[in-house]
Amino acid sequence: MAVYVYGEEAVKDTKQIALRNTTVLAYVINKHVPIVNRKNVIRLNKQWYTDDIREAKKIQRSAEKKWRKTHVEVHRQAFVNARKNTNKLITAVKQIYTKNKISDSKSNPKELFRIVNGLIKHSKPGADLPQSNDNRELATKFADYFDNKIENIRKDLNNTNVSSVNNSSETCETSINSFRPTTEDEVKNIIKSMP
Repeated sequence: MAVYVYGEEAVKDTKQIALRNTTVLAYVINKHVPIVNRKNVIRLNKQWYTDDIREAKKIQRSAEKKWRKTHVEVHRQAFVNARKNTNKLITAVKQIYTKNKISDSKSNPKELFRIVNGLIKHSKPGADLPQSNDNRELATKFADYFDNKIENIRKDLNNTNVSSVNNSSETCETSINSFRPTTEDEVKNIIKSMP
């Protein structure tokens, strides 16, 4: 049986040799090529992304490569123009896509609200709530806030000076004695004329 010597240790068993080799190799690899953790972001295909945009980006990338390789002003100008065209195309396609999405969801207020929220980049629902692990505690704090708010309003109303209210002695002498029923068309017109 062969005896292998690692440093000052003599190793006779093959399992010990394999374990020692694995440990030494792991140490060397971790020292020279450490493990790096990376996050891969998986982006779903955008529904507005078209073949025209893909082709415009391809032209833009080739123009950029040509300019970076040659550093000629004409090639830089071609790249800048290609980039502008790509951005204009993306903006136009996004606008059309968003308009269609909004018009398709006119009859669904919940979906329309979600779309508009996404456009104006509001925070996620519930993000404005205070952090709490106990829902009862959160509900109690919420109720207490409004109870205190109501009490403060009542105190302020009691503390207001009655003489500051305008006591006008003018009276209205016209009275409404009868009402005529409105038609459905009148109500529709009133609603449509509202801002």
